[in-house]
Amino acid sequence: MLRRNKRGSEQDPIVLFSLTGTVFLLLLAITWIISPMLDNYYVMTDFKIQDLRSDIRVARVINSKECIAYEDDLGHVHPTTLDLSKLSGDNAKDTNLLAKCSSLSNFHMTLKSASDSVVFSIGEDIPEESYNTTLLVRYVDSSDTKTGLLEVVTW
Repeated sequence: MLRRNKRGSEQDPIVLFSLTGTVFLLLLAITWIISPMLDNYYVMTDFKIQDLRSDIRVARVINSKECIAYEDDLGHVHPTTLDLSKLSGDNAKDTNLLAKCSSLSNFHMTLKSASDSVVFSIGEDIPEESYNTTLLVRYVDSSDTKTGLLEVVTW
């Protein structure tokens, strides 16, 4: 049975019902898709300011030529490539190197080679509450470039 609307045209109630149902299902599907995305977004942005400060300090140490980043003969700085000569001999005892690296108190760094042996370890004793970061880095040791894991603990 067809009904007439105010304009006099005919409408089928089954078509109206199926159209309304389709719109409802579409809105429900969109809600199911977007809702988990928003939940994950809020979870991912949950961080502590201390963690952000630690990340900035670590980036400064491994990317700056004033700290332990490698600088070649042409003066190019290679970020995330560590110059071990800055940590050996007189440089290791040079507190000015650490002072140049922008307030590097409350930190501990350990570099492990690919064979998991400790290449160097520098810094203070680690307290119970700390922030740990492990980075894949390259390091220059006796003019050989090698790969290792740098474990940085800050507090």
